[in-house]
Amino acid sequence: MKKLKLYLETSVWSYYYSKDLQCSSHTDAIHVAAASVYNLDALISWNCRHLANLNRKSRINAINIQNNYKPIDIITPMEVMYYKGR
Repeated sequence: MKKLKLYLETSVWSYYYSKDLQCSSHTDAIHVAAASVYNLDALISWNCRHLANLNRKSRINAINIQNNYKPIDIITPMEVMYYKGR
């Protein structure tokens, strides 16, 4: 469990301090890091300004690849009913 906590904390900082992402909220970084570390397929968020938009999604996935995590889909709850996954 300590190892997972370390991965999560390290990932949060990599998103929060990324110059490409310019994450404005620590909670946004926590959500993305948790989804990545736990190897989720998608992160569902109403936060279209900071998370659920194409520009941020590509930047987040670039950070994921750089940190050896798989890319994740970031979608709104409205998209869930149409989500087919990878």
